Amino acid sequence: TADAASHRATRLGIAAILLGVLCISVNDVAMKTLSGGYPLHQLVFIRSIIGLSVSVALLHLEGGWHLLRTDRPGLHALRAALVFVANMTFFAALAALPLATATAVFFVAPLFTTLLSVPILGAQVGPRRLLAVGVGFLGVLAMTAPGADLGGAPRWALALPVVAALAYATMQL
Repeated sequence: TADAASHRATRLGIAAILLGVLCISVNDVAMKTLSGGYPLHQLVFIRSIIGLSVSVALLHLEGGWHLLRTDRPGLHALRAALVFVANMTFFAALAALPLATATAVFFVAPLFTTLLSVPILGAQVGPRRLLAVGVGFLGVLAMTAPGADLGGAPRWALALPVVAALAYATMQL
């Protein structure tokens, strides 16, 4: 029945999200663990090869190379550059900072997305959303306040996940 198919699709969607979050978490832990013994660019290259392999396999299953055709190659090149900057700075943050700190600071990305949606997309952001963004920034400031555990990293290393979040947010828009 249609109801059974809907429940099956819902369960499949939930499983896919859980698998995706698990893969992201394993990726971050692996990058943190391996960053002490391998150059960052080498780790990113291997990660990219794995991601590209999975993407090509999925592309093949979904219909082939023609699905990649675009009318806006310049915007796609910009998006690729932003992904590169976001990945490199986030993985550098994982190498320099404790995993929890780098991840927590990166969570400013949705705040940047909200703020940047005004000039880039012309979105209307009301006072309640602006207040929520402000509270979110205060939360990040509290996590990175003087005395926060940076695992021996210099304070400037906190800029790495912020730059990563800004590049990621811009890429999303």
